[in-house]
Amino acid sequence: MSAPLPENIEDAYPLSPLQGGMLFHSVSSPDSGVYVEQITLTIEQPDFAPDVFMKCWEILIDRHAAFRTAFVWKDLDAPLQVVRKKVTLPWQEVDLRHVDGGDPVAALARLKQQDRDSGFSLNKAPLMRMILARTGDQKYSWIWTRHHLIADGWSTNHVLRELRQLYRGEMTGEPAALHEAPKYRNYIAWLKQRDEQRDREFWQHYLAGFRHQTVLGIEKSRTATHRLGRFDESSTRLSFEETGALESLCKSLRITPSVMVQAVWSMLLSRYSGSNDVVWGTTVSGRPASLVGVQASVGLFINTLPLRSRIDWDQQVSGFLQDMQNNQLSVLEFENSDLTRIAHWSECPAGEPLFQSVVVFENYPVDPAESTSSQGPANLAIADIEYKEQSDLPLALIALPGHQLKLILIYDASMFERGQIDRILAQLKCMLSNVQAHVESPLRELPFLPPEEISTLFNRLNDTDRPIDVSRHVDELILQQAKDRPGDTALVCGDNRLTYGELAYRSRMLAIYLASNRIGRGDILGIGLPRDVDALVWLLAVLRSGAAYLMLDPEYPASRLGEMVSQAGASLIV
Repeated sequence: MSAPLPENIEDAYPLSPLQGGMLFHSVSSPDSGVYVEQITLTIEQPDFAPDVFMKCWEILIDRHAAFRTAFVWKDLDAPLQVVRKKVTLPWQEVDLRHVDGGDPVAALARLKQQDRDSGFSLNKAPLMRMILARTGDQKYSWIWTRHHLIADGWSTNHVLRELRQLYRGEMTGEPAALHEAPKYRNYIAWLKQRDEQRDREFWQHYLAGFRHQTVLGIEKSRTATHRLGRFDESSTRLSFEETGALESLCKSLRITPSVMVQAVWSMLLSRYSGSNDVVWGTTVSGRPASLVGVQASVGLFINTLPLRSRIDWDQQVSGFLQDMQNNQLSVLEFENSDLTRIAHWSECPAGEPLFQSVVVFENYPVDPAESTSSQGPANLAIADIEYKEQSDLPLALIALPGHQLKLILIYDASMFERGQIDRILAQLKCMLSNVQAHVESPLRELPFLPPEEISTLFNRLNDTDRPIDVSRHVDELILQQAKDRPGDTALVCGDNRLTYGELAYRSRMLAIYLASNRIGRGDILGIGLPRDVDALVWLLAVLRSGAAYLMLDPEYPASRLGEMVSQAGASLIV
């Protein structure tokens, strides 16, 4: 017989695998904002009743255990999620109509950021709070900040539907007839019954031969590592016409819009990484059809899994898209697999994440028409829904369907430049806009550079026509700069900088060293250094000595480097 639960504890049970990972990252980086979600919704209607709105939320919190759940882990063999019997929702009402400075938009932005920065104590329920900010006589911004541990996007959609029903019932005096809410613990119990051996066999076969995560190669430095910290985001939208054409194409090919976005992302990953075998993360709903009531259950069901694509650039676009659909369907059969175990079963080095990026296709949008189809004070009119979230991965592509497909890239600002992120978004948009016209073409012919970027590459960046003294060698031109402006910066690589004067001096010392070793005109010097300041100093020194240089990439296999040195007849290697 199990021991009785303490006072105000309704239930306690283990975490799902994804909850376990989220808890680990959240506790490891408590001030990073990781997995803190903020949903902002606009309520614009006459006679809106905030007190009724609040009462409806009290009912919802009593209905759904997830909203009364906290997490405990200290002095336990494994973490537990603990459901309280009663909790008090942190609730704040503010009036921004007459703020100092007269800018309610800026005031709202500050309020939202302050709320996000407040974070959560994960062992204290509820792991959510709300702000109702009045921005006009009949207009409110409702800010719902919560931790991702307790709910996913599907849950949000379901809860908003129940909220409308409850609000209408309270306003009309006819209480909403809601079915009993399914328990999240049923899902946890279902997970325990799964066949892990079957998971293992699938993932070992699916990831066979894949040994290193796909890296874009546009990080701020080659040694850049991801640490939970400052994230930023950028976004773009397809036009109404482009979105409509994309939806029509998906219907004709019998694929989902999610498959379309995943396929385009895989091609872009391949172009950036230089590999035709790429892996990224994909978010799945995780709601097993065999579990009774799962569609109406509130909690964290989503899961993140690896999706792999081997790209043949000669394959037709239509065939590639259909292959991607089959690829995704095969993975969905194992959508409740534990990502930590998948990484362990893979051939990637221990401790190395399977992927650097993740694609999230929000296939549970809230249709604004549902909230505005029936006007009147009894109907809660919710619109302009805005999501803000942060994952533990350095790069997340969020696709929001609608009349205009919206693409959001959330990125680690310590690893990626904003300009590079905007460029990726423009390329994604270009590929999605052109896929219908090239559906029977090979993948390599699908345009991925937008017209503006092509113009920049061929015109502005290629505008190098200027007078130059062709009678002087490049090393002489550099040394002339050292004479004219020795204190100016000549080289920048990460945190390392060299002035022209320093470059001239260091290259001169090395040139003297080469001369002492009888390296000069007619000789070849191999430079096998990383691409940094030292490599360029050696390059200039070789030019000053009169010799020639052979660049050797240290990451090449030893056999390949030996063959290059032998064929070139290099006299010395540095």
